[in-house]
Amino acid sequence: MALGSNSSGDRTFLSVGFGKIRQKSVNGKKVDSETVGAVCRETQSGVESWALEHDFLTGVIEKIFYKEDTNYGNSFEVIITDGLETYQLSFTEDSRFWFDLAKKLPNVNFSEKIKITAYDFEDKQTHKRRAGISLEQNGQKISSYYDYFDENTQSWNILHGYPNEQIDWKDKDEVKMYMIKIKKFLRSEFVRLIEPKLEAKHDVKEEPKETENAPVEVQKDEPTDLPF
Repeated sequence: MALGSNSSGDRTFLSVGFGKIRQKSVNGKKVDSETVGAVCRETQSGVESWALEHDFLTGVIEKIFYKEDTNYGNSFEVIITDGLETYQLSFTEDSRFWFDLAKKLPNVNFSEKIKITAYDFEDKQTHKRRAGISLEQNGQKISSYYDYFDENTQSWNILHGYPNEQIDWKDKDEVKMYMIKIKKFLRSEFVRLIEPKLEAKHDVKEEPKETENAPVEVQKDEPTDLPF
């Protein structure tokens, strides 16, 4: 199995939340308190959210597309295959999980299998929240394309035009504006760097015949807070 726990079905719809890869339906039936292995979480709005939780997902990234949704917010949908299994992993566009994944995508080899792990915890030393996506390919962790930590200077170096501004992190309006800049930047970088690679891969695989991709139902997880 590609997931870190049991799953089945032609296409498994997944999302990311609470540091886990979450599955909110099985064989077309919504996960609830009677589902074996289901975990209940409380969202920021105080609503109960039942799901099967997986530690990781492995497979080959076949496609990523941008989905606009006025009700639940815009998202990036990642289509992953592993043998006969197909998964659709949804990321809210302004979540820290998508920000972290998008920063690493330019360094991904889309022809090879990848392991995707979500995390969300409080750093015991700094007491700051650490949340994001860990990627591993061929036994090696994939780093960000846009920044790296310099051990010699003990500071972060910013690369490839990533927004880098000195802001007051206690000012919510200022933080919000900065996050919007990052969101727009990563969206444009996705179009510039990632889409062409995936389209070229698809064209090669589908060259002998024409196919149509039917629209799929997207299952959204609860939104995450701003990544600051």
